[in-house]
Amino acid sequence: MCDTFLALLPRQDMSMYVKEIIQADKAAELRILNQKTETDKLLKLLLTIYDQKTLASKLNSQETGLSLKEISREKLNVWKKDPAKSSILINEDTIKKIKDALLPQKPPHWENPQFKFIDLFAGIGGLRKGFEEIGGKCVFTSEWDSDARKTYLANHFVDESELPYFVDSPDENTDKNVSFMDITKITKSGDEDCSESVQHEHIRKHIPEHDVLLAGFPCQPFSLAGVSKKNSLGRAHGFECETQGTLFFDVEKILEVRKPKFFVLENVKNLKNHDNSNTFATIIRALDKLGYFIADISDQGRDIEEAIAKVRKRKPEPIIIDGAHFTPQHRERVVLVGIRNELIQAQPEFSKFSLKDVPKFYPENRLTLSEVLCELNDEQKEKYTLTQNLWSYLYHYALKHQSKGNGFGFGLVDPRDPKATTRTLSARYYKDGSEILINQNGIESSYLDDNKPAAIEKNQDREGFTHAYADAKKEKSPDSSVDEYKDWLKEAEKIYDADEGRYSPSFDAKYKTPRRLTPKECARLMGFEKPEKYRASEFDTDFRLVCADNKAYKQFGNSVVVPVFRSVAKLLEPLINKT
Repeated sequence: MCDTFLALLPRQDMSMYVKEIIQADKAAELRILNQKTETDKLLKLLLTIYDQKTLASKLNSQETGLSLKEISREKLNVWKKDPAKSSILINEDTIKKIKDALLPQKPPHWENPQFKFIDLFAGIGGLRKGFEEIGGKCVFTSEWDSDARKTYLANHFVDESELPYFVDSPDENTDKNVSFMDITKITKSGDEDCSESVQHEHIRKHIPEHDVLLAGFPCQPFSLAGVSKKNSLGRAHGFECETQGTLFFDVEKILEVRKPKFFVLENVKNLKNHDNSNTFATIIRALDKLGYFIADISDQGRDIEEAIAKVRKRKPEPIIIDGAHFTPQHRERVVLVGIRNELIQAQPEFSKFSLKDVPKFYPENRLTLSEVLCELNDEQKEKYTLTQNLWSYLYHYALKHQSKGNGFGFGLVDPRDPKATTRTLSARYYKDGSEILINQNGIESSYLDDNKPAAIEKNQDREGFTHAYADAKKEKSPDSSVDEYKDWLKEAEKIYDADEGRYSPSFDAKYKTPRRLTPKECARLMGFEKPEKYRASEFDTDFRLVCADNKAYKQFGNSVVVPVFRSVAKLLEPLINKT
């Protein structure tokens, strides 16, 4: 029939007909090629965030509303190994549905932002949220930890121009790739042969112009825990540290080259006192030299040295903000806000900016601990309730140190108390959860108190046995080393535990056992997510948890209380809008 039809066509018409078929074939081929390109881009992003098993599950789940069982784990494995050999093709409408379900949405102001900012040492984006909510657009992100980047990508929209830093390898993209998530590769601060002009040009190449620089530079060199750990290892800390301690100077280099109008820096409370406040003074001098007015500091003296001297002794300290004003968690952090001196000269009222005004944004009714907690099913309760051995260990360990006058111990909080406030969630929470234990079953303080004498006696008996055992070994081998003595102590503990039992028998670890927080509850305690009844804007969404619990705990423990920096952003907003 087709041949007969073609035979009846005039030669000119037949030529046009064949040309149209060829063009249609080419258009179809181009559509398929484009579809393959968009499919690969999406899968590359999704498989940066999720593993194949998790992604396949989410693509066919009632929870996400997706029903794509044809994209199986096996097919994703093929794609991961070699995208060119993959048969997966996803149409435009389905790509949109997947993005809506599994990825953060582009903020409505993205194409017309009020200002631009960068997010250094970004973690999981705690500083970013508040500044995005007042109309800012993040144009560059730096975070070296690959697991933190997964959580960041799952919860914060990243522009296509910035995405290669998150998803491309150096082999795929020499100009923009994950290796540059190490900020020292951007600043070339570790390259002793690199000239300053080349360093500056490299910073300009990677970091766009911006109005606000955000940076929560690494805490460990300045924290109490970090200092004692580095001391015990015989390593330098603070600005003597050759690794993390010098990362502040990478921030300094970027401020020097890009000269943003404002900066907001965050660090642990102990930054102010580290090395008799010399570390703090070094930072303030550097920021002053770069041409910045530092809020609540620069105006405290006739010159920066006089201001530093006064601030060193100052109490209370406005630049130290406790997250407990916003969520039920004590978490004190140093906040440094800088304003370019040229802006101060042009707008003298900018010098009145002060973190003393943060209380204006305190919530009228702070979230209670019970509002932070989630309803758990039986399986979840079992998972997060402490094991008998761990609860016994924490109870006896706390008493061991308390009896010696030390402050180590667990932090048990009662969700029935509307004023309950937890200790600081730390990056080590995944180990035992000891700093924040939820008294889910209402264990009585009288029960814990009544069992103290027997538990303390047990600790002392065990310690006495182990030291007597090790001392006897030492007497027989007087030339033995410290490490050998420690090994004998451990050996003695095993013997004692086997013969006498590790813990006091009067302490029943099955009785009203507490539990640790879930990662979702950590997200709420840190302010990344609000309970449903308090959500009021497009920014109030579920916080996606994409890593294993131990990694999620570490990420939250290294982060900031989001509403603290939301309040700082709101405080800065009028100044930003005037520039």
